[in-house]
Parts: sequence; structure tokens; C-alpha cells
Amino acid sequence: TNLNVLIVGESGVGKEPLAQEIYDVSAKSNKPCVLLDCGTLHYLSLNHNAKQPMTLLDAVTAQFRKAQGGTVILDNVQLLSQDMQSIVIHILANSKHETRIIATATPDITEMVAEGSFLSVLFYKIKEFTITLPPLCECQDDDIPLLADFYLRHYNTEFGKNIKRFDASAQKAMRLHSW
Repeated sequence: TNLNVLIVGESGVGKEPLAQEIYDVSAKSNKPCVLLDCGTLHYLSLNHNAKQPMTLLDAVTAQFRKAQGGTVILDNVQLLSQDMQSIVIHILANSKHETRIIATATPDITEMVAEGSFLSVLFYKIKEFTITLPPLCECQDDDIPLLADFYLRHYNTEFGKNIKRFDASAQKAMRLHSW
């Protein structure tokens, strides 16, 4: 899909790899994908050439431009300050490219919107399609092998490996583990 996607889940459930997978199988996979860690975005302007100072707006805009109409993954979007949220809204409103956003967040983002600490304009812009990932302890017994296979493929690609499957003892350990 070319819709903006919000992936919500507890820490450690695999939101970022899922975001990458969505990009990989999308129609926009032939265009760049830029991963931005929202917890450190405000440092972007500090890592620029001191001879040519750059505002935070310019620095974040430059990151979005790198996507060239592709995808920007905003990892842990709930960590954006309200100033940074305003900058992202401004960039999205004034972009000449159709950049798709895939954002990841913890479940408390909806509470943040309700209390006003996360801007509803940005929230509704990034949640055209929402995926909620349950914590592993809430997964069904047959979900764990599916998740394990997904991550096996994911990390095979990332590390250039070709591991076909988990051996019987690993599969048994996954079934018996109390997630």
C-alpha cells in the first residue's frame, strides 16, 4: 500500500523490521527508504558543517528529501517533541514529493493524543492504516513459529545468510518457552 502506516506495539515486538518489510514489498520499494530515529532527530542540525549552520527544519527537511518520494520510517514517533512534530507536519504539508510515512510507536501514543502531548494532526496523518502488534505473551502457540520464520528470513537477508529453518530442538524450545 502507499498509505501512511502506523505500527503500534510494546518495545521489542519487531515494529522496525515490520516497517522495513512493508517498504520492501510495496510499490515504493524502487525508491529510497530513510529510517529516522525520532528520539535523536533533534540532534540532526548539530551534525552539520559548522561553516554553514543549518536549522533543525532544514536538517529534517534534508532527511525527507533523501527519500525522493519513497518512504520515511519514523521509528518511535511518540518520542518527537511538539516542536519536532510541528516540523514534520510542516514538511509533509509542503513536500513536492508523495513521500509515504511508516511510523512505529508504543501503545501510549493514543493517550498522548488524548492529553495533547502528541499533535492529533500528525497522528491522523500517519495512521491512515494501523497495525497493532501484540506482546509475545499474548501470541497464540502457532504465532511463535510464524514470527520466528519471519525473523529468520529478515536476518538471513540482513546478514547475507541462508539458514533454511530452525532445527527441532529450537522449535521445541520456542513452543515451551513462556513468552
